[in-house]
Amino acid sequence: MAKTEGFLEFYLDTVLADTAGITGMELIRRTDGLANVKDITGIPDETKRMRAERIIVTFAKECIMQREALKNGQDYIDSINKAIRKFS
Repeated sequence: MAKTEGFLEFYLDTVLADTAGITGMELIRRTDGLANVKDITGIPDETKRMRAERIIVTFAKECIMQREALKNGQDYIDSINKAIRKFS
């Protein structure tokens, strides 16, 4: 099966998509779930903390919903910047 033409690309695309999806779920778990992290909950200014949480959840949703489109580091950077611009 590994020698079948196109298998390596298929396999790597699957791994990358799964990675993006898990990244999104982990971000939401750490922001809205029971595993709150100090880097977010420790922001003393409530307005800034809410903005940070919104950016994180927006990026997390993108990771989950568009996981097949996130293929490299630049795709992640673009997605993060898009979420930041939304709340600028």
